Amino acid sequence: MLTARTFALIVICLLPALQFAQKSETDEKERAQKRAQIIEQALADIPNLKLPENRALFLSEAANAIWQEDQKRARSLFQNAADELIAAQQFAESKRSTNPYNELLSGGNTRQRILNIVASRDAELALELLVKTRPAAIQRALMGSALKGNKIGNYYQNDTSLAQNESYMEQNFYRQAAEQNPERAAKILKDSLSKGLSNETFNQLSRLAEKDAAAAAEIGGAVVDKLLRANYMSDGQPLYINIQLTQAILSYNMSTQQGQENRIKFDDAQVRDLATKLIDGYLSDRRIAPYIGGSIESIAQKYSPSSVDAVKRTVKEMTRTNEPSQTDVAYQKLLQPDTPVEQMLAAASKFPADNRRQIYESASNRLMNQGNWQAARAILDENFTDEAREQMLNNFDQQNAYNLINQGKFSDAERVIDGLPEQNRVSALVNMANTVYGRDPKENRSYAMALLAKAGQMTNERPENNNEMSMLMQVIGGYSNIEPAEAIRIFEGLVPKINELTEAAAIVNGFQQNSNVREGEFIMTQGDPFNNYGANSSMIGSFAKYDLGRTERLIDSFTRQEMRISLRLQIVSNLEGQVTSLPIEGRNFRSIVTLSRYRSDK
Repeated sequence: MLTARTFALIVICLLPALQFAQKSETDEKERAQKRAQIIEQALADIPNLKLPENRALFLSEAANAIWQEDQKRARSLFQNAADELIAAQQFAESKRSTNPYNELLSGGNTRQRILNIVASRDAELALELLVKTRPAAIQRALMGSALKGNKIGNYYQNDTSLAQNESYMEQNFYRQAAEQNPERAAKILKDSLSKGLSNETFNQLSRLAEKDAAAAAEIGGAVVDKLLRANYMSDGQPLYINIQLTQAILSYNMSTQQGQENRIKFDDAQVRDLATKLIDGYLSDRRIAPYIGGSIESIAQKYSPSSVDAVKRTVKEMTRTNEPSQTDVAYQKLLQPDTPVEQMLAAASKFPADNRRQIYESASNRLMNQGNWQAARAILDENFTDEAREQMLNNFDQQNAYNLINQGKFSDAERVIDGLPEQNRVSALVNMANTVYGRDPKENRSYAMALLAKAGQMTNERPENNNEMSMLMQVIGGYSNIEPAEAIRIFEGLVPKINELTEAAAIVNGFQQNSNVREGEFIMTQGDPFNNYGANSSMIGSFAKYDLGRTERLIDSFTRQEMRISLRLQIVSNLEGQVTSLPIEGRNFRSIVTLSRYRSDK
């Protein structure tokens, strides 16, 4: 009987925990289902967008959102995104005569943003799409002068930058692919190193040496051979990658000969030839000399003693033009940390105005750091005038308030804040409210709310300009952390104004050639329409965590479809943490809801 009673007691004690576990599991499933439904809604709306670049961006974001649940579906969406991007590039190419600076023509922000999303999930797929979506301008840049002969075809002189940026992105994707697929890392790194030189080349050689020293030595020799055949200048621009990679190899080889661990084996003869090439470049072309720096002397001493004198003369000639004046030397000495504040103030009058400004600021900062903020402020008050004085004291008071808040001296901080201009006062009060609340949410909540209310009194819940909108957004941001319901209430009141402004902007901007609106639709990769008017769409994500249903209704109240899709995908990323750097194979996935396949109505 005792055993039965004991068992019953254990069951009674465990029942609340079991119920809590069941509720947590149920809540997680409901949240996952709701998240999937929001993605479904976004995917249903994407084909209705007019601009292929918007469809491409949102498809990549949706694919990123469902990656952990359905990799096969996500990859298909990534492919669709690439197809839409190509359509956007083709349209931009057809309008080149009227908009030759369209970023789609040179693989700018839109392409980079989409491919980086893909790479965060499947870098090998990103490498495929990198080639697939490569615009004509980058293809020509990668070919270099092979097709041009002696004729000049690079009117904007940016081919070098285009080729280097493309190479860097490719090598970065190779690095991510190796991290995502550890068991195939050696092969991926070999493939990467065979493609060309980049900022990642030396690091990739080091990683390969850890896995396959013989392969690293072989490819390292090929890398040096490429550098020996390459130039340090092209189209009048320094080739930074070639210069930096040469220096990295030479510095590494010198350090290993001094007893440090040598993982990568370079051929001594090749290295000596490479050093000679760098030294010759330094001596013969002053355009690249500044990018080589002072390490050239030690390189010459190690690999080409006969050139040391010439190198030293060149270094001296280059540094002579930059020798500081006596005034500069005295100024730098005065700003040394061990110079007493009294000495700084006494000597300040001997220097030009620009130097005096820095001397007074430096002296003031030292006194502030010592806790003597009254004397620190007095230095600025006494040595500046008119608008310079006003701005300096305003900056000082903001910094002083920030310091006092961090020290927990809230009453002193509030008194300083009360003397700030209205706009600065609002941001300072909101910052203080968040800090106060973060110290002790339970005990300090009422004080934090009072600070937000005080800030709110200086704002207009029906803003009449972008400055008023920005101030109100700061207050909303404060409430979103402490009292989300109030934050949502205020934001809801802004929807009609935001709708009015965005609809008007779509008409006005659309009338202007080459703007951020085309065919009546905002180009979402050219900036969030919210931000043009002081609004902050990033708060929508925090609203969703507090009240998802109300946040969805808030999103539905916006008239612009591209904005609604963007906001839905934003809250999706906030509903569940996203893992981006795990191996592709071997992950555990659970299917929650089957999403309908995206179909384009192009």
